[in-house]
Amino acid sequence: MCLFTQTITSHNSLNKHLTRIGKASDPNCPFCGEEEDTGINVLAVCPNLVVLRLHTFHRPELLLEELGELEPADVARFIRESDQFKLAAQ
Repeated sequence: MCLFTQTITSHNSLNKHLTRIGKASDPNCPFCGEEEDTGINVLAVCPNLVVLRLHTFHRPELLLEELGELEPADVARFIRESDQFKLAAQ
């Protein structure tokens, strides 16, 4: 549940939060560079995570209103398999 909450609230090791607290200089997603690196970008729209999103949620993109309907275990699995938090922490 902790990983789910961190992802949804963006209080995590993603670049947007790390930039806000002075631990990183670039808030953008390390996968696509197109959007700020937030939980919403990772879960819903990052184009480099489409295949994993399809595998996990059976959709290439998610709408904001769909995020609340996701199973916390699926979100945690998606984040672990994306290695997003590992990339952001480097």
